[in-house]
Amino acid sequence: MAATMLLHKRRAFKFEDEVRLLWLDRQALREGVYIDIEAKTFINQVMITPHASSAETADIKREMKTFGVPCLASGVLKSPR
Repeated sequence: MAATMLLHKRRAFKFEDEVRLLWLDRQALREGVYIDIEAKTFINQVMITPHASSAETADIKREMKTFGVPCLASGVLKSPR
């Protein structure tokens, strides 16, 4: 049930053409999992959660810059002016 809720897409965001990946395993905790894909072929933008710290946001942007994929920090939690 938890996995289903994590993959649920709200109607307000139906216009987004996105893919979500949820990977669950019982292996020992790992730093990361390597998935052999050509990022630029499949990913044209990364939207960064508004809950990410500025350091995490900078890390994500730096990593994706290697692949030429633009990153945007979500402003969904910012109050309208």
